[in-house]
Amino acid sequence: MHTATAKLRAVAYFAGLVVLGSAPQTALALRAIAKPVACGCQSVKGKSELTVPVRKPFVIGVPVAIAAPGHAFADGKPQLAWRTDVTVGGLRVPVFTPNALGVHGGGKALRSVAKALASAPTDALQLVREVDVNATPNPYDAYWTQLKGIGVTAGMSASVDGVLSVFPHGLAQSDAVTARNVLHEIGHIWSRKSYGEKVGSGWQPWQSAVAADPAVPSRYGASDPEEDAGDATALYLLTRGSASSARYRALLPRRFAILDAVFAARGQR
Repeated sequence: MHTATAKLRAVAYFAGLVVLGSAPQTALALRAIAKPVACGCQSVKGKSELTVPVRKPFVIGVPVAIAAPGHAFADGKPQLAWRTDVTVGGLRVPVFTPNALGVHGGGKALRSVAKALASAPTDALQLVREVDVNATPNPYDAYWTQLKGIGVTAGMSASVDGVLSVFPHGLAQSDAVTARNVLHEIGHIWSRKSYGEKVGSGWQPWQSAVAADPAVPSRYGASDPEEDAGDATALYLLTRGSASSARYRALLPRRFAILDAVFAARGQR
């Protein structure tokens, strides 16, 4: 296992770039943005080489008003809302937007989500059952702030049943960051389905891979096994099929082997 004072190689991806570098595991404090694919590692050096995968064509359907009492968003309270189906490569993902974001589906927010979904590989997008676009911050921000000991403002979250929640902070990001964050959240969906919603004995296969691999996907991921799975998944999906895929696989071989099995089982790679 890596010790708390060990110096680890971190694969850091941020602002549309992926680079290789070195980062001390002792500095694992999260920045004031929760669940970013960006890790913000210090003194990271390397050749920037990757951007978000090519966006596939998508169709935004006609918004349909949800009858009262409405749709329940992250806070559990039903709100008057719209359902708009986004179709990507034959997959239809319902996107729910509250009236507070504007009539007829929220316009700009809806399009931002649609572009992010269209940037996800088909076998990964299959894990997303629906998207809830929230007009208010994540109600669990205070809990995570207390747990982590720093201010946390979530951009996205995901449930084990495939509900992807997007919050105002997430909508404020660039299209590239939003797309990568969707890949990170997809990592939470499959890992919680496979290992459990809380890190425990069921997570042993992933934790064994973490212990064996010579690198971490990011300093943010190194702070928690779930976030490690999220960032490793995003990195895997970003590099899969690229010219540099073998180099990243050499850094995270056990994690990538697990991810091969996860996505091979879903058909299209």
